[in-house]
Amino acid sequence: MSDYLLNSLESYFGEEAGRRLADLLARTGITCFDHLADGVPEGLLELAEVDESSFNEFLDEYGPQAIVRLKEELSILGSRVRELETQLKWVRDRIVMDVGSRTTRRTNLRRELSAVIGMLDALARSIRLCCDPHERIDADRTSTYEGLIDRAISRLGSLAEYSSEMEPIIRGLKRTRSILRKEPVAEDLYLLISYSISALSDVMKLIEGGTREEEALLWENILLKSELVSVLCKMRDD
Repeated sequence: MSDYLLNSLESYFGEEAGRRLADLLARTGITCFDHLADGVPEGLLELAEVDESSFNEFLDEYGPQAIVRLKEELSILGSRVRELETQLKWVRDRIVMDVGSRTTRRTNLRRELSAVIGMLDALARSIRLCCDPHERIDADRTSTYEGLIDRAISRLGSLAEYSSEMEPIIRGLKRTRSILRKEPVAEDLYLLISYSISALSDVMKLIEGGTREEEALLWENILLKSELVSVLCKMRDD
């Protein structure tokens, strides 16, 4: 008897019953599944203590028709696997594109923030080098400083994706610009610009990511420094 038929009988009916049935089949010349195509001799199943419905179920599960069905199922499964592979490739490509896009946006954001910080830092150094700390900013310098602050506000305003982070800083810079018309004391203006630079530096750290606690602390610092700018400007207005 073929190993496949013997193993199938033992697997389905149990080792003892399967071997008993295999022995009876072999005695009638049935040694492989092909020989079962015409059925089994009458009385053989009863002699093997196997009911006919169980034997038919065995043929459905292990016989040639089962192999055909298995091939069909494998073909369907293969087709489904190919579909899933196509979907996975699409998802993977989208993830790669999204990561690349986010990286590009982050790079552009860092570049813009660095540019604005550089502009404001140049303004702060100008105040330190060219103005007496306790004297008021003269009208000529006021016009130059207003232009620099306007450019900084414009560049920050273009970063719409990060509008929530930029809004309090922009608000503080606008308040700073408004008091320039009143020719503030140089030290006061330097302090206001320094707070805005520090807040923007915190935004740079925020976009790099970190733990939730670190990001929450940075966000609190941004809001606090921006609020300090607004409060100090209000005090100068009054």
